[in-house]
Amino acid sequence: MEDLKREVRRELEEMLAGLKINSVVAVGAEAAIVDACWGGNRVIIKYRYRKLYRTKILDNYLRSSRTQHEAKLLLRALSVGVSVPPVLFVDKNRGILVIDYVKGVILKDVVNTLESSKLERVFKSLGANVGRLHEAGIIHGDLTTSNVVLTPEERIVLIDFGLGEFSNELELQGVDVHLFLRILESTHTSLSKILYQYFIKGYESIRGEKTKLVLDKVSEIRMRGRYVASRRRNIQP
Repeated sequence: MEDLKREVRRELEEMLAGLKINSVVAVGAEAAIVDACWGGNRVIIKYRYRKLYRTKILDNYLRSSRTQHEAKLLLRALSVGVSVPPVLFVDKNRGILVIDYVKGVILKDVVNTLESSKLERVFKSLGANVGRLHEAGIIHGDLTTSNVVLTPEERIVLIDFGLGEFSNELELQGVDVHLFLRILESTHTSLSKILYQYFIKGYESIRGEKTKLVLDKVSEIRMRGRYVASRRRNIQP
């Protein structure tokens, strides 16, 4: 892992003149996340590094298309009033996406420390932002409290659209909300019901009557999951 981090540093410093890397925050299977200063600004770089196990043609295509797609999602989200980091620079051919650095903490890490009135404001705001996404035909794809930054001004910022897509499909909107509910139940168990209520109130403030259709889909998805789990138990020896 350390060798890969060093390689990421070397490649980015060669490609982006004047780049000063503060740290390689994380290296995942898809991309590296880098905290850096560039052009006088503190930035976050998502770098889809080369995968040597893929053919060069396939690797170039995947890195380019995924980088471009994520940038388009962020730009579209920003244009409809969703709180996301502004895109500063894109080099799709090299798999580089540069976004503005957002000062704050990951929501997952502070949920249990926030007073009830702040939790209500934060989760209603989060629901409203997701409502704007869905209303604009954007699916986040990985809607968890780990992908939300809470700023010192108590503004929420949605991050990591790497699994996102453009779609108005009700099923995918339901999957987005269902995943969020599951994360609340597994990670913030004691607060999950009230946090989900706040989230839905915010969501409904944007989507109105469409909210019921999404919630019906969430219930349907949950029933499918229970059915599959029951079938698995029944066929075990």
